[in-house]
Amino acid sequence: MQQFEMHSKNANGIISIEYGRKYVYSFDLEGRLLNYINEGRTYRRTLQNHLIFSRVVSGERISEEVVEKEAKYIVDQAYDEIKNIIPSIRDNDITPFLSKIASMNWQKLQLDAENLTRIYSGSVPIVPPDQYFALYVILERGCKWNRCNFCELYRDRKFSTLSLKDITKQIVDLEKFFGMGIESRRSIFIGEANAMSLPQELLLSATELLNNHFRLPIYSFSEPFTGHGPKTVKELQELRNHGLKRVYIGLESGSRKILRLINKPMDLNVFRDYVHRLKESKISVGIIVILGIGGRNLYDEHMRNTVDIIKDLNLDSSDIVYLSPFVQYPGFNYTDDSEHIIPLSHEEMLVQGREIRKDLLQPKSEQNNDHVFPVALYNLLEAQY
Repeated sequence: MQQFEMHSKNANGIISIEYGRKYVYSFDLEGRLLNYINEGRTYRRTLQNHLIFSRVVSGERISEEVVEKEAKYIVDQAYDEIKNIIPSIRDNDITPFLSKIASMNWQKLQLDAENLTRIYSGSVPIVPPDQYFALYVILERGCKWNRCNFCELYRDRKFSTLSLKDITKQIVDLEKFFGMGIESRRSIFIGEANAMSLPQELLLSATELLNNHFRLPIYSFSEPFTGHGPKTVKELQELRNHGLKRVYIGLESGSRKILRLINKPMDLNVFRDYVHRLKESKISVGIIVILGIGGRNLYDEHMRNTVDIIKDLNLDSSDIVYLSPFVQYPGFNYTDDSEHIIPLSHEEMLVQGREIRKDLLQPKSEQNNDHVFPVALYNLLEAQY
């Protein structure tokens, strides 16, 4: 590599090295590659050792998973490059960790990922986009409902609840696995599909354990129609006092018809009440909407009803709405396709997303314009842990 100006830093457990503005490398304190930029090509490596390549085309962010053979080449290339740079680094905050970075390669990262899979007894399905740097802890495995026909994330696992003993062992194993790399974790995400459905006593005991070990804010997926049902305000306040900061709920659509078509038995009035309870308890929410669900036939109904119900939630800047383009799995069918629903193209989904975002961010009135909350895309491919 040519000689360029170099910058390096160790911030919040992440080592970043910038070389000539065209090359950027990020590692945790155990030397695991997190991000790699090579002349504008941006890669994110997941803890499960998948490599996601992202680029912006005509203002749109496009991501794809790199095939394993190419991913191995790119990751080893990043480590080869950084080994050539290491002798020039004089930053005392960085130098104690350089030997770990220099000793790493694709094969070691692959073994590392296999070890993580053993701790979890399987892969991690997804996390929200703002939880890439979470410490993932399983409290319940799978999804108790697991019959929404648009979702196959939990089809490969049987629903079960972990005992406090198993949760304790998992925490100890994760501490050993991450080592000093734990410093790069910003939060705790309790999985899998709906940890909030667990009995309150178990949830409180588990979150107390997590607080004793890590003292990080806690996040979780949730839905209000399985398990022990929505928590009361008192229960939610107890969980908030134990560190619960945000709950993510898959609304999918504000259309009752579409919810029936995707076999999601959620009462929208119960959903609305649950969000209000969370907000009353000072717990923020992440609302997930599927773009393109219902196709062209129900385009307007999906948009109109979804915007209406979200505007009725009184969200604020601590909350977030995620718009997730519909990923149609092989064999997907609506429960009733008598209308012969015509799917949207990816481009049409993005147009729908822009229309929903515009409507959501429009104030209810000139006097009420303070309910501003972020609205962002949620690409399932990028949601890998």
